[in-house]
Amino acid sequence: MKEIWHLVLTGGPCSGKTTAIATIEKELSARGYHVLIVPETATELISNGIRPFGNCLDNLSFQKILFEKQSHKEMLYLEVAKKIPANKVVILYDRGLMENKTYVCFVYMNQYFELDLFDFSNDKAIVEIELTSESDVVRFPEFLTIIKEITDDLSYRNIALARNQKL
Repeated sequence: MKEIWHLVLTGGPCSGKTTAIATIEKELSARGYHVLIVPETATELISNGIRPFGNCLDNLSFQKILFEKQSHKEMLYLEVAKKIPANKVVILYDRGLMENKTYVCFVYMNQYFELDLFDFSNDKAIVEIELTSESDVVRFPEFLTIIKEITDDLSYRNIALARNQKL
């Protein structure tokens, strides 16, 4: 029976992700796994002229492109993993789709919002709000409809969402 494992490495620039990926690939290959590596999409786009700064694209447009490209790459690598003859496959992600969602941010009425979008839900997202104190009054933009307060709901933590892919 074929086993396909997914491993996402995350971290800031120059934090050692690429070095860790090379080490993990070497170790897993020595143990008989076929290893596929999905390169980081944001760096690929930015280093090739598609940027969310410098009069290129606004941040939201950049994030939509990033999300679409990362989704496509992850689906492509999964299809390849299913088709190659090896029984043990690991897909290593230099950052992944669930990480990219954290980059869609905006300010409304001097309040910082982070809008988390997911490819497995066309009509729902999670909004995170940065507060300086518990007494801060939050004013939501008119384009947002709050369906449910999920602050203490463990099923909405990133790890649970990644496992279940549902909202």
